[in-house]
Amino acid sequence: MPLASRGVHRGAYSVANPYTGPSTPYTYTYTDPVSGCTQSVTANIYVQNTPVVTPISISNLSGSSATLNWAAVSGIGWYEVRYKESNSSVWNNGGTQAAPATSKTVIGLSPGTAYDMEVRGWCAQNSPGPWSSSMNFTTTASCPTPNNLLFGWLANNVLKLSWDSIPGTAYYQTRYRNFNPTTNGTGSWVNGTTQTSYKLLAGLSVSSVYQWQVRAICNSSSNHVSSWTSLNMFNTYASLRGSNSGENPLSEESFKIYPNITNNEFVLESYTLQLVK
Repeated sequence: MPLASRGVHRGAYSVANPYTGPSTPYTYTYTDPVSGCTQSVTANIYVQNTPVVTPISISNLSGSSATLNWAAVSGIGWYEVRYKESNSSVWNNGGTQAAPATSKTVIGLSPGTAYDMEVRGWCAQNSPGPWSSSMNFTTTASCPTPNNLLFGWLANNVLKLSWDSIPGTAYYQTRYRNFNPTTNGTGSWVNGTTQTSYKLLAGLSVSSVYQWQVRAICNSSSNHVSSWTSLNMFNTYASLRGSNSGENPLSEESFKIYPNITNNEFVLESYTLQLVK
């Protein structure tokens, strides 16, 4: 802290950095070694406290995480966040965020739970500012993964994928792809949506194996979704066929070859098997 005054030699008054003491006056006295004359200058040390940080909003809210946003404060070195369940008095450490960033995401929260979150600024080590006012929010309820997945053939070569309905679901996302059991190779996902607990598929390839999955979208506005189900499989027939309800075919085209193919001569006889209910 350099000092200067008319007729007084320059000098310095040192204080700890950061200075955590109170605002206080001090007197600097200089004695000239030649003349023996002394002269004093009075000044003050002013302590400026770290400002309060103002929280603005909660964003990216899910069942297990939330992002706290705040207004930038000039001179802040980093920010610290804490959070707690609203009905608890115990605060949890939410981590720090270096300036000039003005947001911090906290993870590991419980679904459907009310929380309080606060932030404060730091100018230097051992020099934190006060905690801000609390931002209150509630994490989204858990979004269950569909279960009891089934499939069955309907008329006109339409396959029905189905699962147990989940109350309160906005809609479901489905996806399926070709699968080669020999090489474990897969095709590209074909995505779809449905507001019912089933999905109808048409135009499938014959003699093929498919993988499929479904997940629930509980609240599309907050990206509140379940996990994808585990991979499920279904096979298509060598010749696609219809069925009345489930997997029993209405009719099946069959072939009879005799005698055993020898001398490049054989008889191919076709017939239709009609099921009668």
